[in-house]
This record gives sequence, structure tokens and C-alpha cells, in this order.
Amino acid sequence: MADNIANILPLSSIKLGVETVEVELEQNDGSLLLSTIQSAFPNSIGIYYRPKGKECRTMLKFDGRRFMPPSGGWKSGIEYFVEMGGVSRHSTFPFGSYENASKQFERSVNLVQKMMNGCSIKANGQKHANNDISRLSEDDSAYFENRNNITNEELGVISPISKTVQIFNESDYLDGQRQNNVELTKKINSEQKSRKNSETLNESKANTSRELKSLEKDFADLARICTGKDSIIDGQRMELEETKNELERIKLEGNKWKEELLEWDSKWATAQQELEIMRKLGKDQEFLQGQITEMSAQIDNERETWEKIKGELELQLKKWQKDAQDWREKSELSTWAVQELTEQLKKLQREKTDLQRKTTILEEQVNGEAIEFNRRFKERERIQNELLTDNTRLYQINDQLENKFKELKEENERLNEKLLINEKENVKKLEEIKIEFNEKENKLNEFLTEKEAKIEEIEGKIEELTKQKLDLQAKLQQLTNHSQVTEGGNDPLFAYTQD
Repeated sequence: MADNIANILPLSSIKLGVETVEVELEQNDGSLLLSTIQSAFPNSIGIYYRPKGKECRTMLKFDGRRFMPPSGGWKSGIEYFVEMGGVSRHSTFPFGSYENASKQFERSVNLVQKMMNGCSIKANGQKHANNDISRLSEDDSAYFENRNNITNEELGVISPISKTVQIFNESDYLDGQRQNNVELTKKINSEQKSRKNSETLNESKANTSRELKSLEKDFADLARICTGKDSIIDGQRMELEETKNELERIKLEGNKWKEELLEWDSKWATAQQELEIMRKLGKDQEFLQGQITEMSAQIDNERETWEKIKGELELQLKKWQKDAQDWREKSELSTWAVQELTEQLKKLQREKTDLQRKTTILEEQVNGEAIEFNRRFKERERIQNELLTDNTRLYQINDQLENKFKELKEENERLNEKLLINEKENVKKLEEIKIEFNEKENKLNEFLTEKEAKIEEIEGKIEELTKQKLDLQAKLQQLTNHSQVTEGGNDPLFAYTQD
């Protein structure tokens, strides 16, 4: 009944799925940048996955810039999900939606076309720039403000807006000059009614306009290319500095591990010497008599203490082996284990000192009970054999720890070699980028020199045309004066001009 009612009523909500997207990982450490994820999912705030056979979520570690890979590395059989946050008022997308972005793009294109065409612009340079700024609408000014608020991580490279606007202003000024010259040329043509001169001047002005527009476009493209190259070089420098800092940190940690290993070896040698002294003291105690019962009770207490210590060491060793998956956790647990073992050795030294003191007291209280002594001496030998067995196990544990230290040392050396290789590759890439940048800069300088020469040539042509215009105006004035003097066109020269 409930299903039928649910089928009749209209749905108020549905579930939508998003197609999977492939993203690139960092080559150095296999991490995933937050900017890479947000380029595909703008409102993403985290990444999680579900281990096989479990329903719980496992979030990836995040250091403020990138997501670190899982403990077992990235696996193709596991699906990774993006956690989306709520839509905030200050969205990372600069225009809010695709529709607003397309409208803003159309307005920007129209604005650039108006600036390139030089509509309603005066020849004065300062007033010219003010007119350009005043012609910007409220939406266009908001667009440039949003563009300035966007960070480098969101856009990668910020376009050089100020330089581009300055170039557009210069081009508008030149367009205004061209427009004034065209108007003067039209006046001369209307007064002289000479088709030949007007066609020549129009062709020369059109060629000059095309050349200037091509120059403006080339300047804008070169400015964008130079800005992009500068941002790429700065990014490479920052990555190189981070790599160097990481290498120094790893070297310092390696030296610290070597010092701790030497200190541990010296402490272990001292403990071994003390154990040999205890064995000799046990063999030399052939005349012990008297309070053997009290000593046996003390030895039993010491044995219980040893068993507790062994149990604690075994638990600590299991815990250390279980958590030894990641290299950093290995180093931290190894340091902790060494400190604990050092404390245990110090405790054993104190207990051995107490045993020596008690043994000295017992030697002073020896009497002639030989039978009891022999029986209890055998009991002592049995206890010493058990202590030897325990010491053998401690030696085995020490060998295992030494093997772990060797593995960590080898892994540290391998990481140092890998970092050196990466550093060399980064230095090589940086040198290649510097060479390429120098070549581009030389080509840009040559190109600018050529363009400046062309501009000077065009200015010379403009001056020559201006002189021709003045000469034509003077001739026109002479002809006008001459026509007024003749009053009726009896002069044959005036009649020829009228034809």
C-alpha cells in the first residue's frame, strides 16, 4: 500500500551521480594537489575511500596544500570519492556560474573591440586614458576586480591586465591621429577634386593602420608570453628550494640516527661486560653458606621481575612490528623502543648493583653447612642457567633490533640517493629554462628593434604626407586668389584648372 502511494505521489528529490574523472599525481611523492582536484570539482574539501570488506570511510592526510597517498599506496581496485562542501558566498569560481562567465566574456570582447577601434577618443594622451577608464561599465569594472582577487593557485598564471590596458591606450592614441589625418585628407580631396591624390593617400593610410595594428597585437602577445615564462621560472625555483630543504632535513635525521646507534652500541657493550663480571662472581662463590633461603626468595623475586620485564619487552616489540609500515612511524617507534630499552638496561644495572651488595653481605655470613650449601648451590646453578637462557633471548632481541636499524639505514641511504638524483634533474631543467628564457629575450629585443625602426619609418612617411598636404593647401590658396583676380575666368591657367 505504501509503495503504491509513493508511486502515485510526485517525487520531491532525486539522486544524481557524477562521472569519474582522471587526475594527475605528483611525480616526486605521488601526492595529489588540492588545486588539481578543485579544477575538476570546485567545491571539493577532501578525499576518502572505503577499504575492502568495510563500510567505514578512511580520509586521506592533508597538509594544507596536497593530499598524501594512503599507507599502501594508490590502488586501481579501490574507488576514491571526493567530499563536497557547502556552496559558500565567496565561491572559488570567479563568476558564480557558466552563464555569468559567458556573458562577462562577451562584454569583455566588446570592450576590447571598442578600445582597438578607437571610437570617440581624443588625441591628448592623458585625457585619452581617462576616457578609456570612464567607458568601462560597472560589470566590466567588477570583472577586473574579480580577476585581481583570484589567486595564483586558482588560475595558474594571472594575465598582465595593466600592461595590456597601457598598450590599448597607445593604440587608441595612434588611431585618433590616423582619424584626424584622414579627415584632413578628405577636406583636401573635396577642395581639389583630385581622385588620384586621394586614392594614393588612402592606400598609404590603410597600410600604416594595418602595420600599427599588427604591431600592437605582437606587443600584447609578447607581454603575455614573458609573464607566463616568469611565473613558470618562479614556480620551478620554489620547488627547487623545497627539495633542498627536504634533503637537508633528511641528512640531519640520518646523522641523528647514526649518533643514537653508536650510543646504543656503547651502552650494550657496557651491559655485556657487567654480565660477564656477574658470571665470574657466580663461579667464584664456592663457599656460600647460611641464609640461602633468604637469597633464594630474593632470586625468585628477581625472576618474577625479569618475567615482567620480558613480558613488557615482548609487548613493546609486537606493537613496534605492527606499526612499522610507514617510514616515519618506523623512525618514531624505533626511537621510542631504544629509549625504553635504555631505561630497562639502567634498571638492570641498578638491580645488579643491589645483588652485588647482597652477595657481599652473604659472604660475611657464611658458615659450615656444606650439605645444605651443595643442595642450594645446585639450585643456584639451575637459576643461573635460566638467567643465561633469558640473556640469550635478549641477545636475539638485540640482533633483531640491529637488523631493523640496518634496514632503516639502507632505506635512508636510498632516499638520499633518490633526492640527489632529483636535485640534479631539477638543476638541469632550471638551466635549460634559463637558456630558453635568454634566447626568447634576445629574440624579443631584436623584434622590438625592428618594430621601432618600422615605426620611425612610418612617422617619416606621415611627416612627408603632412608636408605634401601643406603644399597642396598653399597651391589651393594661390589658385583661389588667382580666380578672384581674374573675375570671370579669362585667365587661361584658371580655365585649364577648371577643366
